[in-house]
Amino acid sequence: MQNPILIGCPVVVSDNKVRLGRPPEAILEII
Repeated sequence: MQNPILIGCPVVVSDNKVRLGRPPEAILEII
C-alpha cells in the first residue's frame, strides 16, 4: 500500500499521522 491515494484513504499512512489533516496532494510529495 505505497499509494494510499488510490484507495482514497490517506489514513493508511499511519507513519505520518500529521499528514491526515492535509490534502492528498501533500501526501504525493511525501511518497
